[in-house]
Amino acid sequence: MQQELFISDVIQLKSRLHDLRQWLPFAESTSQAYEELKKRVSQFDDCHSVIGVTVRGRVELVLDYSLKENKLNLHLVLVSNRKFSWQQILKEIDKTAKSHRASVIEFSVLGSFLDSFQLQKLIEQGYGYEKKANRFDIEKELTYHTGLVLGGGGAKGAYQIGVWKALRECHVSFDIVTGTSVGALNGGLIIQDDLPAAEKMWETIDTQDILSVPIEAKEETDFTLQQLVSFIQTFTLSAIKNVGTDTTPLQQLIIKLMDEDRIFATDKQFFIVTTQAPKMIETIVSMADMTKETFPKWLLASSSFFPAMSACQIDERYYVDGGYRNNIPIDVALKAGATELIEVNVKGPGLIKLIKVPQEIPVTKIESHWGLGNVLLFDNHRSGWNLRLGYLEGLKAFNRLSGKNYTFYKKSYKRENFELSRAFIRYAKEQSNHLFVNPWTTHDLVEQLIKRQYNPSVLFGDLIENTARTMMVDPTTIYSFDTLSQTIIKATREVNAVAASPMLLTFKEWLVKYIEQIDYLSPQQKLVGMRQLLFNKTPLTRLVTDKDVSKQFDLILQSLFLEFLSIRFDGNECE
Repeated sequence: MQQELFISDVIQLKSRLHDLRQWLPFAESTSQAYEELKKRVSQFDDCHSVIGVTVRGRVELVLDYSLKENKLNLHLVLVSNRKFSWQQILKEIDKTAKSHRASVIEFSVLGSFLDSFQLQKLIEQGYGYEKKANRFDIEKELTYHTGLVLGGGGAKGAYQIGVWKALRECHVSFDIVTGTSVGALNGGLIIQDDLPAAEKMWETIDTQDILSVPIEAKEETDFTLQQLVSFIQTFTLSAIKNVGTDTTPLQQLIIKLMDEDRIFATDKQFFIVTTQAPKMIETIVSMADMTKETFPKWLLASSSFFPAMSACQIDERYYVDGGYRNNIPIDVALKAGATELIEVNVKGPGLIKLIKVPQEIPVTKIESHWGLGNVLLFDNHRSGWNLRLGYLEGLKAFNRLSGKNYTFYKKSYKRENFELSRAFIRYAKEQSNHLFVNPWTTHDLVEQLIKRQYNPSVLFGDLIENTARTMMVDPTTIYSFDTLSQTIIKATREVNAVAASPMLLTFKEWLVKYIEQIDYLSPQQKLVGMRQLLFNKTPLTRLVTDKDVSKQFDLILQSLFLEFLSIRFDGNECE
């Protein structure tokens, strides 16, 4: 498994130099190569990355590289003395380069240390070389035959169109498209290559455009829980009464949207997955199996989520949603010859096959950590939100933007993250002198962070995303650390955490009062409440015990972080 390594991880590698060696002679010695690696990672170049390949949780292969002008420049490969064959190392390098859509892999090694066996191995794998002075410049051009895999998920499907928009912007091409259910519908729009039509469809869609359900049209943008329950009740009654809701509106929409002439003129391979009823047999239909007349019906067949929706009849056979047998058709793309996969999973209901993808095939998985809404109830406002989210997360998947749950501009992200992480660790240590019975040392705090799966080098980035999520900040905007901090601070002012007391209480009494309410508090109230406990205007000295810290470590850490944001980015302490 691959994982990104940060400066703290690279520093820890020093203790393993006895167990690591250079794969090829990038430098005169492994220790020299390591010092050069440490220097590169300390520069926080936005184009530079270090990847560790782990085996049973231990880093056994290190790839150090930069991406510039669509080329992957490999600076160093360190490999464990006990792991990885030449073939495996080359596959990992190829997979890494292809995951970035690089057109060329290039590196330079010392000629006096490179033996003929190593050079021959590289030539056999498609590398060429040029000898310059005492070095060999080595490079390999990469070719692609990419499969785009679109999973099922009904009304969540706008996310996939957002991802497609990002792929176009990143100039990521693909030769094979496989789709199930809404993935098949979106696949048709994608091979038709009409992004404006796809965006317009999702930004204006409503449930009545898909199904004949007696739901009143709704113009306002605010929805209540009661309205959702009413929608579901109406939909369910209609499905039971009619043995599946009538899908005539969906069929009409498909006919309206699809330009069969453009679709059948494509040079891409397109495969639709549906399920033949009543035996529930997976059926894979390619463009060669369809005509311009039957194409819309096959799209409908893949999307008929029986029994909620009526089955689709084609040539005296009935078909229902492809998700019953293969909701994410990776295997279909592999059988069609894909050498790379882009998988867009909107987490709809259905069967996901356990497919063992060959090691050499890179899989770019694009799926959101955010909920994408209901499967069967379509709403253009939610679809627009999903589309924006898919667009941003697609750009992140191909390194145009940074972040995990939230999205940040890439420029200076690494350096700012590291510097702010160090500043917060210093701040947390200083505050512990005033708040804790046993204050943290820097070593104690870092040890506690690592124990709880925090990486000290990128702590700020992780905490600001966690805090933003707790405060329910919108993820469909591109932020800087400054703008997201301001948004979080604004959100905290709108939260009423713990009711005031009519008399003066001690910290311990406040803590008891807080704990008594904690089961009834929202995550936002818990966070703001803990911050109030720690930073009220009454001076507190070493009142938080080791037991309190151990039990509430994450909440206390996040509360310290929230106060840090308020002071650093807003200039105000807790009121």
